[in-house]
Amino acid sequence: MVFEKKISEAIARKKVLIKSYLLKEKGEEKLETIIHAILGSIGREDLMGPIYACMRELVQNAAKANLKRVVFEEQGLNPYDEDQYRFGLEAFRKSLASKRVQHYRPILHQRDVPFYIKIKWNGDVLYLNVENHFAMLGVEERRIREKFLHSREMDNLYEFFMTYGDSTEGAGMGIAMVQILIRQAGFSAHNFTIFSDNVKNRTSARVVIPLSSGYKTPRERFEEHQKTSGLSASDLRKEIREGRLELPIFYQV
Repeated sequence: MVFEKKISEAIARKKVLIKSYLLKEKGEEKLETIIHAILGSIGREDLMGPIYACMRELVQNAAKANLKRVVFEEQGLNPYDEDQYRFGLEAFRKSLASKRVQHYRPILHQRDVPFYIKIKWNGDVLYLNVENHFAMLGVEERRIREKFLHSREMDNLYEFFMTYGDSTEGAGMGIAMVQILIRQAGFSAHNFTIFSDNVKNRTSARVVIPLSSGYKTPRERFEEHQKTSGLSASDLRKEIREGRLELPIFYQV
């Protein structure tokens, strides 16, 4: 009853904030219930399949990103050194393969290394955000950009995995999956973005679902500002970070 009451209160506020460390089966069931309640409240139950699949994948990615940093620290490795990164990535993959993930749950709690699920909506748009407090490493960002580019050429998940799949944990496969799911749900692939902030040391994965025909996504508004201002994309991003341009990347819930 307590959980159901919290969901009702969140639906009334049109805001959801969840802090977690590792999402087990029960946690995934709760996330599914929350998303179902949100989509029911806005009359878009038809999006349940792709939206839940996207959020589940983004949550798993955020948890793995946190876990990877903890494994690196445990091994005394510098993730910015390419040789040490490769060694640490192998140790991380072995930890997942040997089902030692739950071993790290108390460590993640002790070091307070959570991820956050932030969802907010109104009559025009539904924002879904998964955030963790580690900026992406250069090698991670390159792999993700590569998967983004390749997934745009694919019509379905099976085609993508058969063409570009690999066994490297953290290679950006889940990110590509989310992009394809968003497109198959009838939305632009650009409605899914990832932003990494090295200054504030955090990474945010965001899915934007327009609910009205007149809504313009942050990306569309960004491109409009870029055309009218004549500023470069990097200068505009700086204005966002410094609060001079209201195109929120990290949504406050």
